[in-house]
Formats: sequence, C-alpha cells, structure tokens
Amino acid sequence: MKIFSILLALCTGAVLAAPVLPTLPTIPSRILDAAILGVKADSSTDNAAVLQKALDSVATLGGGTLRIPAAKNPYLTGPIVLKSSTRLQVDSGAVLQMLPYGRYPMKSNSSYLPMISASGAYDIALTGKGRSRATVRPGGRRTRRARSPDRPCFP
Repeated sequence: MKIFSILLALCTGAVLAAPVLPTLPTIPSRILDAAILGVKADSSTDNAAVLQKALDSVATLGGGTLRIPAAKNPYLTGPIVLKSSTRLQVDSGAVLQMLPYGRYPMKSNSSYLPMISASGAYDIALTGKGRSRATVRPGGRRTRRARSPDRPCFP
C-alpha cells in the first residue's frame, strides 16, 4: 500500500518542493583597512566615529568591506550603523569591544543603542573569525543578557 501511495504522489506531482535558500548578499570586492583609516586598538580610544566614517565611506564608494585587522588590544567602540552593500570583517586576533559601562551612549529613554545595527539596509554582512566583547560593569564582571536585556550585546 505504501508503494502505491508513493507512486501515486510521484505521478500526480504531489512531491514536496526543494527548500528555497536565501540569496547571499552582493558586496563589491573593495576592501578598506580600518587601521590605515585611523582606528586604534589601544583599549582606551572610542573608535565609533572613525568606524562610522569608514563605513559611510565604503557605502559612498558603492560598497565593500571594512576590515578590522588583528591587534594586541581590543578596538573600543560605541554604536555603529552598517549601510547597504557593506561588510564588517573582524579578522582572527581582533576584538571589537563595547565602550566601558558609563561611557556607552544612551538613548533619551535611558536604554542603550545596539553596538552594531542597520536600518533599511540591504546586502550587509558581519564576517571574520575575530571576536566581539560586551562591556564590563563596575566591579569587573561582564554584563549578561539574561540579567539586563536592555544592554547592548553582540554574540
């Protein structure tokens, strides 16, 4: 009986369609190096303005990759916004770290902006084998999403 049901399904075209995979972003091959553009991995400089200017430049040029190279110390940053046709690539050995607690900017309603965001953008990507790190609260402990869901977090 099972064989008959399978044959009937095949003959009538009642087979399940293959899943449709999402299309990958189309990003030009242009690469800009963040270190050359003035981003500093010194564990103290707020690189948000320089990173944002670099991301805006990549988008203005028609898209491409902003590469965060490996460094001994983390790159500190506040919120940055990706634009269309851009990739943020954090290389192995690089750490993109949120500004410390108290220096990270807040919205007017006392909540925090996300560290990396995009609005109305298309063809964007976050790539690389580098890491991101959440901010550290006073006392030296890392924040945890479960304890404070309004804190920005980049897994």
